[in-house]
Amino acid sequence: MHFALSLLVCCLVACAPYRPPPEPPRLVVARAPVRVFAEAAAPAQLTVLVRAGTAYDPVGREGTAFVYAHGVAALAGVSVEVGPELVAFVAPPGAEASLAKALGASVSPDILGAGRMEAAVAYRGHGCRSLARRLVEVAAWAGTPYGHAAAGRDGVPDTLSVGELEGFRSLRYVRDAVVVIADGAVDATAFATLFPPVMSRTVTPAIRARESRPSLVVGAPVSEACTAFSPQRLDGWSPTDEAAYLVARELAGLAPSPARVDPAVSLELDGAFAEFPGLTGDFAAARYSVAARLTLPTARWTGEWALLGSLRGSQFPAVAPVKAAIEALTEPALTDWLAARFGGDAVVVQVHPAAAALESLTTANVVSSEDMLR
Repeated sequence: MHFALSLLVCCLVACAPYRPPPEPPRLVVARAPVRVFAEAAAPAQLTVLVRAGTAYDPVGREGTAFVYAHGVAALAGVSVEVGPELVAFVAPPGAEASLAKALGASVSPDILGAGRMEAAVAYRGHGCRSLARRLVEVAAWAGTPYGHAAAGRDGVPDTLSVGELEGFRSLRYVRDAVVVIADGAVDATAFATLFPPVMSRTVTPAIRARESRPSLVVGAPVSEACTAFSPQRLDGWSPTDEAAYLVARELAGLAPSPARVDPAVSLELDGAFAEFPGLTGDFAAARYSVAARLTLPTARWTGEWALLGSLRGSQFPAVAPVKAAIEALTEPALTDWLAARFGGDAVVVQVHPAAAALESLTTANVVSSEDMLR
């Protein structure tokens, strides 16, 4: 009897689907050393990921995350990427100590000044596609933590103070909001206990407005015309969605989107009246390129997942199922996905050079890029 019962239990355990082990509680993560993920990078480098992107800007002080991160990067002599959720400081071998020193120091006037200068640069010299992406996301996500440009709202960075940046640093740059991605040739030990051992506050995931957003025609300081698309709303976001989106952006010649808890997707195409989906190119080559990027290295995605994957309402997919979905993706399936996600009532922003070009257009929804980013 006992043998039969044991056999039954073993069969049930063997047939049960795999479930990953539960993540440690956030308080345990906060009190432990900073998490480090190994990555074989070429050239060797160290990346510090912090859950302190632009979605965490205080309301009315949009630009705080950007100014602080760029000020620190300038002081440390490293590069930085400021996304809606995550900030990524990238340091080559030999720069680890200077980055640790800058991140551990109180905010100085030098940090504030350097960050303000980078914010001013961010508002100048954009190509049509990059500007269109900013504008369509502002239009689609108005009223949410994603509804402003990375550098903040125009004019806000110049009014930020040292005290505001220090308050942001002490609130957001804490241990459970940081991971380090490092090659064996760089030293990550300086970051193990650098940040305070407390839990960070997380923002409520962005919720789109229920009403439809109108399509817009935007006059901007660009030399060519282009069009950007974003869905009115997204009902869930699966690994299949992520796989199709990555391949679509590859076909359009666009870089991958930054990681977000809630999907905020867009496509920017050349031309003022692009016929959507309007994507042409070698599908097999695009799918291969995307799959290759996810094969080596994947530590960056693993680190992003560690910071974003468990947040309330998270729709940030793990890398393994995305890789499987890319392998299974077909060209007809991508076409159907584009039509379903971006067709119909999608938010469309048509960007035109100079306001004078808009005089021949008959539409009530004509705005300037300056007004949208203000």
